[in-house]
Amino acid sequence: MDNQNTHQETDILVLLDYFKKGIKGIFRGIGNFFKGIFTLIIHFLILIKKYWILIVSCILVFAIVGFFNKNILPPAYNYEMIVQPNFNSTGSLYQLVNSCDTRAGNPDDAFFKDIKSVRILPVKSLTEDVNIYYNTVGNAFSENAGFKQADNRDTIFFRQYEIAKFKSEITDKDYPRQIISIKSAVPLNEQQIQSKIIDPLENDPYYVKYRESYMKSIDLQTKYNTLNLQRIDTLLLALAKGETTKTQSQTLTISGEAKNNLETDLLEQSRNFFHALADSEIRKNLYSDVIRVIAPPSLVNAKSIVKRSTTAFALYGLLFSLFVIFGIQTVKFLNQYEKEHA
Repeated sequence: MDNQNTHQETDILVLLDYFKKGIKGIFRGIGNFFKGIFTLIIHFLILIKKYWILIVSCILVFAIVGFFNKNILPPAYNYEMIVQPNFNSTGSLYQLVNSCDTRAGNPDDAFFKDIKSVRILPVKSLTEDVNIYYNTVGNAFSENAGFKQADNRDTIFFRQYEIAKFKSEITDKDYPRQIISIKSAVPLNEQQIQSKIIDPLENDPYYVKYRESYMKSIDLQTKYNTLNLQRIDTLLLALAKGETTKTQSQTLTISGEAKNNLETDLLEQSRNFFHALADSEIRKNLYSDVIRVIAPPSLVNAKSIVKRSTTAFALYGLLFSLFVIFGIQTVKFLNQYEKEHA
């Protein structure tokens, strides 16, 4: 019994000693962890002490830049709008924009005194180039199909060559859509910009008469196509009732004498007139303005330089100095490592 009790006491002592060593190991690990953090802080403070001139200089330089940016440099508000000049007014629009640009910064003008610049550039793309080509050169070739085929102009390779050659001859004013950019020192609204850039041409007597004449021509075409549709409906109704003799009094030219052929021709003409009516409505919408605004003026870049506080720039200076210090220490470590392993 004594030996058994002694053995049990020995096992308990061994177990307690195991736990004691485990607890010591845990506390030793925690101590080493905090010791490592403390050592790291000490090294960091030593680096700051060593490079404090660099750190202070960076903070001061960035703070000065921040103050200059915040309180001295004026803001710049950049606006853009996309327009489509109609009635051959692209050249006049370029002249108007250039005139506005020359007036920018004029202290005697209430609007332009705060304007820094007004620019105009075309909206360029491959689709625009191809459309311009086929609206000009392409149509000219299609008018003489025999010459076109004889000269092998209908091949895809020739078309690619012609379009590439034609692109070199396109000017900025040939593009249908244009981007107008306005840079201002103060915020602007859509009405202010359009009243100065768009309204002068929109209210120009020449273009007003041009637009009115164009709209009247569309209205006449619409009436003509509507009347023809009504006549075709009357003819179809007459054919359905068997009154074919009444069709001879109509002004439309209808080929064929059989009833089926007549109905087919009338339906084909009806579809053509309907498409012409739809096309007239589209053109009426596209050409309702001298300068059609596709995208109204919008703010694309609020400020040319970000207006942050002086404190924020000082913080940027601190981060920059720390980055420089890290780079210097990395170079030193690599040089030392190279010497030890050379």
